Amino acid sequence: MTSKALKIMLLVCVFLVIVVSSVQATRDKEGCTPGYWKNHEESWQCYDPNDSFADTFGVTLSNDKTLMQALKTGGGGEKALGRHAVAALLNACETSGVFYRFTTGQVITKVQRSYRDQKLVEEHKDIFEEWNELYCPLD
Repeated sequence: MTSKALKIMLLVCVFLVIVVSSVQATRDKEGCTPGYWKNHEESWQCYDPNDSFADTFGVTLSNDKTLMQALKTGGGGEKALGRHAVAALLNACETSGVFYRFTTGQVITKVQRSYRDQKLVEEHKDIFEEWNELYCPLD
């Protein structure tokens, strides 16, 4: 092989690495808001709106609600965490069509940790809120 052919091959390889890295870097930059999921039940893939919040997230609540009820509940603290946790879970679903930052397992773990340690409620809500308010690729 000539040195010119080697240089061309090297440039092609560098180009491909850049393209693949760029695609990978943007793959986890999507998220749909609680409002989107509240108004688009037809987009729910892995969970049902009537699923129990407590059962889905593996937490104990004195007043359990459905995933849809959690999305519709206003307020701060655990209520805000609930809204954003459900949206995060739906975004993280493998068949949702959303390239989300977290897996469903990671979302569930963060919620469980928040219910065990109330100091984490606001922190985890803020994390989910930030990622849920990125570009939503769904109609």
